Amino acid sequence: MMIRKIGDLATPGNAFTNTDLNLVGEIVNALCAANCFCPDLWRQLTSEFGNTAAAYKLGSCLRLSEIPAMWTSAKFACRNMHRSGFLATEFTQEKHTYLLEMMKHDAVQSEPYAYHIGLSYVNGAYNWEQPVGYQLEPLQGKGFWNPGYPTTTSSSNKCVLNSQQGTELKTGWQNVDCFSVSKNYVCEVEACDTDNYCE
Repeated sequence: MMIRKIGDLATPGNAFTNTDLNLVGEIVNALCAANCFCPDLWRQLTSEFGNTAAAYKLGSCLRLSEIPAMWTSAKFACRNMHRSGFLATEFTQEKHTYLLEMMKHDAVQSEPYAYHIGLSYVNGAYNWEQPVGYQLEPLQGKGFWNPGYPTTTSSSNKCVLNSQQGTELKTGWQNVDCFSVSKNYVCEVEACDTDNYCE
């Protein structure tokens, strides 16, 4: 009984015992997680949305915009929110889904969900935004395009947003005009740790 009570004092997921088969691995993971955090007002990207006890932290922090902006303005707003900030990437299905979950659980957002992400058509290909000073990352694979997208890339439809289609609670990418479509957006920064000091 007393052992269980002591375990209640531990941070969720960090109640270790000497009978754990992977005790050293669990302690190393706990130390890594403790060394990974986000600046104020930013949300830690985790392996599972909303399940803080079972999820593990990933090396990115995310922040939803408070006011809509055009894609180009959103890009610069992310840079100004935090040093090394940029419009969010979606390299995986898990992160694509995580961003939608953030939108769905934000009291200010409502359906149909639509928000800018860091994908744009540059130099003849789709590329992901990165922090200032880093090269753009080329889009790998097919991505998460809504049916009928991307449309023929005109001189202005070069920026990408996530947009909910129909009544299903899922989103897909659509290329839109960079200077005229005002939507909310998601910014991203590298998580704070011993190598990336955050004030």
